Amino acid sequence: MARNEPPPPPYEAQAANPFASDAGPAGASEGGEGWVVEPFKAEFDVMFSSHGPDAEGYLSAERAREALVATGLDRAKLRDIWTLSDLDADGKLDSVEFAIAMYLCRQAQAGHPVPTSLPSNMLPASRRVAASNPF
Repeated sequence: MARNEPPPPPYEAQAANPFASDAGPAGASEGGEGWVVEPFKAEFDVMFSSHGPDAEGYLSAERAREALVATGLDRAKLRDIWTLSDLDADGKLDSVEFAIAMYLCRQAQAGHPVPTSLPSNMLPASRRVAASNPF
């Protein structure tokens, strides 16, 4: 059975990935039944807040990078985790995207491979429909 995988983000979004090059970056709880991240969301929200989200509730690539680098994972894994967790490919993370990133980091730290595409159970129910809608 063929899997429908989303296309990679456009080049501009790739450039916003703070792990895309060796140079580094330039210069409310959502949950749902079956969301594997939910048990860790409160903890990840504290981490998110401690990294100083902006007034719109986003961590810049630079601030998110600090949190992800602290996990000790190598750049290749962090690059893949960023690509998977920056759901809208805008180069910044909201609290849900950050929680997904941290969950993926924890899984990688435990020896699990980083998935090639984000399983639906890693998305809160409120984002599953939008993520699977091809239009």
